[in-house]
Amino acid sequence: MEQQITKFNTHSDLFVEKLKELFKDGKPHSIHKLLGIYAIQSVVDSVVSLPNCSSDADADQFADNFKIYTEITSHRLLNPWLILGFIWRFHRLSPELNGAVQGMNNFAKVIIQKHMDQIKKMDHLKEDEAVEENTCLITQMLKVNASFEEIQTEVTTMLFAHESNTLSLLYFLLMLALHPEHQEKCRAEADELFNETHAHDDAGSFDFNSVSRLKHLERCFLETLRILPPVFMYGRKLESPLRLENNVLLPPGMNVYVCPLVMHKDEIHFPNPDSFKPDRFLPEECKKRHPYAFLPFSAGPRICLGMKSATFSIKILVTKILHNFEIVTEDKFENLKFRFSLTMGPEKEPAFIFIPRNKQ
Repeated sequence: MEQQITKFNTHSDLFVEKLKELFKDGKPHSIHKLLGIYAIQSVVDSVVSLPNCSSDADADQFADNFKIYTEITSHRLLNPWLILGFIWRFHRLSPELNGAVQGMNNFAKVIIQKHMDQIKKMDHLKEDEAVEENTCLITQMLKVNASFEEIQTEVTTMLFAHESNTLSLLYFLLMLALHPEHQEKCRAEADELFNETHAHDDAGSFDFNSVSRLKHLERCFLETLRILPPVFMYGRKLESPLRLENNVLLPPGMNVYVCPLVMHKDEIHFPNPDSFKPDRFLPEECKKRHPYAFLPFSAGPRICLGMKSATFSIKILVTKILHNFEIVTEDKFENLKFRFSLTMGPEKEPAFIFIPRNKQ
């Protein structure tokens, strides 16, 4: 995790510079594309050890291909006859889907190949201590003799998570812009952290312990995920019978669906559910709820494996943004409309103004 956090610091600093350039005209802009590039490069950093392994252009192309993939896949799911291969083969969207999948696979292959080429140059994977201590995904899979295809499957699966990370960041920044009183509390935490960090590190790099102290910021993030969970629904297949409270028995093999978007609005667990109240996630408040009342990352054996990494990536970036900018938006929460595919995204991307702070 510490290796990843170092890279998250680097990407966050670059992101802040991009924001300074984008908003120097003082006008509202969408930042969805920038967030997507940041999310993809953060995921790449968790699977490879090479610096600058993916360019902004390559990351942006992957995001575009993923958007095509999710939209067409959702269209097929809503029209089940298109799942049949002999029908889908002749559909006008079939070549577009194939192209998107091929593009995503090629992106993953290039990353993997770059990493493997670097290892071959070293020519002593097992003896080299620096490589041995590296915890990136590809290195760990190579140690257990995983095939290229197996590694590609894992890397692509990890890369798919970038979309939920992108939307989590977007919604988090939006909720902070819509609730300036909480933005100020988070900024106070960020400034305090910067002041302490700069005492021994001019770059303002955060580590695991310092990020863990951002308590109000973390509560604001969790409350954002409660109101706007990017993964709004996911399915599971029952391995054993499940009896519901109304005494209905669901047999093994049945597909069931969990919808956090609905669960998170349950007034029993979250009174006044449409209000933004980060203190719902104070430790004493969390103890009052059922442990599965809040499920933005799923739970149990199928919990999101990248949850911790993604959360730290988001907290580091938002901390550096708050230290450098005041976040403003003219969008209203009640006017937001969403499109539902594999994730819950905005129909119209919200626009922000990032106002540089005078930190003197």
